[in-house]
Amino acid sequence: MKKQICLLLILCSSFFLEAQRHERDFEKIESFKIQYLTEKLDLSPEMAQKFWPVYNQYQKETREILKGHRDFPPEERDKIDFEAMSDAELEKMILSQLNDQKKLSELKIQYFEKFKACLGTRGAANYYRAELDFHRRLMRELGKRRRNSP
Repeated sequence: MKKQICLLLILCSSFFLEAQRHERDFEKIESFKIQYLTEKLDLSPEMAQKFWPVYNQYQKETREILKGHRDFPPEERDKIDFEAMSDAELEKMILSQLNDQKKLSELKIQYFEKFKACLGTRGAANYYRAELDFHRRLMRELGKRRRNSP
């Protein structure tokens, strides 16, 4: 019985440590993103004071929309067996994903106006370009790390 309790405690602590590691990774990536955006957008102190609260709210709303996608990690999503799902389950899953993409598009349009108010039209366009460029660089870097890891 003691062995089982010890094993359970070790298992639970490993899950806790893994969750902390993912949170630290997320915080590190977010920190790099903020640094990258600040550099790319060349924000003056006045612009930064207006921009960052809008950016933070945008990120919060984006995460809220994507929250449901955490049920399946990216590597698991590609392995979902469509053949094992009923047509109704499959339709529900696909429509849910498409609805989330629609919500994200609508959110981007809504926040374009808010970013435009902070940064001007050109600055708002540069923000979306910089964010896309950051994600591309991040994916490239993660791909390199995966290829180099044993």
